[in-house]
Amino acid sequence: MINPRYVAWALKHGRGASEQLKADQEEWPGGCMCGYSLWIQERARAFSGPIGKGWHGREWVSLVTGKDPNGFTLFLFKSALGYAAK
Repeated sequence: MINPRYVAWALKHGRGASEQLKADQEEWPGGCMCGYSLWIQERARAFSGPIGKGWHGREWVSLVTGKDPNGFTLFLFKSALGYAAK
């Protein structure tokens, strides 16, 4: 099963998940999830305001695992559609 948040990342670029993975491997050799991870962090800040405690802070974990994971995933898709429309 493909992570729906990765599907949103691919949609942002106008690609399917498999195509995006290939593109990420080319753009980020040695760390193909780097671009996706940076995007997720940036979108998390936009969704919930400044995280403040960094990547592993309580707020970040809460957002991803419990605060509103479905709302965040929906936000990613809406964001991706906005990027793709530009």
